[in-house]
Amino acid sequence: SHLARIRLEENITLTVCCDRVAASGGYMIACQADTICGAPFAVFGSIGVLTESLNFNEILRNIGIKPISITAGKNKAPIKAFGEVSDEDLKLVEEDLERTHEAFISWVSEARNIIPTEDWKAKVCTGSVFHGEEALELGLIDRLATSDEYIAEKLRDGNRVLRLLHYRGPQRKIKISPLDLLSELADTEGRMKLKSRMQAYGRRAICGIAPLCRVGLAVGLLN
Repeated sequence: SHLARIRLEENITLTVCCDRVAASGGYMIACQADTICGAPFAVFGSIGVLTESLNFNEILRNIGIKPISITAGKNKAPIKAFGEVSDEDLKLVEEDLERTHEAFISWVSEARNIIPTEDWKAKVCTGSVFHGEEALELGLIDRLATSDEYIAEKLRDGNRVLRLLHYRGPQRKIKISPLDLLSELADTEGRMKLKSRMQAYGRRAICGIAPLCRVGLAVGLLN
């Protein structure tokens, strides 16, 4: 992942703060950090694998429709929506899930520098989730702290704290010809349409200006 590449960069310490949920795929990402800070009531873990599907084969047969599934390769798509699913197909899927689960466990244990003993896997890698205190005891996080607490701590230490904002790109220009403007002002319905259009353009302008104002405020505070 991108965080794993950042972690390998020189002179960069990667810290992830979680205030709500870092579970399943979220924890798969978060565990790549050098340090994980978690809020007391944040949720971590869910180291498990799930697959779900619906099979309509029996229903279709009952109403006289014969589903046909054609594959190349005997293990291709063992779980089908319309084709018949055998016990062997279910076993193949279970084996795939087990392999994926083991890969997930290895990913987490290597990133967290944990020896994946059978006892640890039985406690942590069952798909269960854990709140902050318990996650700390199990080694899933490094300290209890909210993102606000962590940022305030860095500011007290004299560090610069920057916030990244999403850039929306240039907004579409207003295009109203003088003739269109006069025609729309000529009747009540036209004036209502014009008012609605101008309100929409005004909202776009505000959306474009607001991030710049926030950046200016942030720079002013840092200076």
